[in-house]
Amino acid sequence: MTMTKRTNAKLLKSSASPLVIGDGNEEPSRKPHKLAWSIDELTEAGYGSRAYLYEQIGAGRLHAVKRGRRTIVLEAERKRWQASLPAARISYRNRQSEDGSNAA
Repeated sequence: MTMTKRTNAKLLKSSASPLVIGDGNEEPSRKPHKLAWSIDELTEAGYGSRAYLYEQIGAGRLHAVKRGRRTIVLEAERKRWQASLPAARISYRNRQSEDGSNAA
């Protein structure tokens, strides 16, 4: 076994891979469907900080399961939770600077 193969094998064993459907033989343009997300994956995907996600779980708004030491959120639950979030309310005020010109 060469150094590259050994290194790659070690990386594959150590990396936490997401749970997916598929055998890896799909067309390159089609990605397998994700079944579950770890808290770190949700954080990296932009769903909020670890603290915010655990707050949502603690409040019962986001349901999670444990797999060993990992906290897992199932894809169907992530979609339900995301759809339940309130719409953003953004108000824009036209501010004026001291000299009377409009400032953004």
